[in-house]
Amino acid sequence: MILLGAIVGAGGSAWWTMIRMPGNSYLAPLPPLTEGEARLAEALHRDVLSLATFGDRNVVNQRNLKRAASWLESLFSKTGYQVTRQGYQLANRRYDNIIAELKGSDRANEIIVSAYTVTRLRTWTFKAP
Repeated sequence: MILLGAIVGAGGSAWWTMIRMPGNSYLAPLPPLTEGEARLAEALHRDVLSLATFGDRNVVNQRNLKRAASWLESLFSKTGYQVTRQGYQLANRRYDNIIAELKGSDRANEIIVSAYTVTRLRTWTFKAP
């Protein structure tokens, strides 16, 4: 019984310190989007749908990963960002981080956005002979 209490206590402590969100959740209805926010939401939705057309993007589907990276590079360039690639090797294959930078005039307005475009590997099930 003591062991069970210790396990429950440890689980509760872990939840309290690592999972529980502090503060109160926002429960009121969200205010309506401004015209600019609505345009941005529509553009982001369109971009996510476009990115999804490349299919799985991972080490198994490297062709799709490279196509998606090129698409992102082109999209950022067209919208005025300075784009560079940061290459790295993994398991004798080359991969690239796409870095898009839009310099502002005031550091207080600096925003860093990071996106992960690799999709997970599917779980394959094999039957034993």
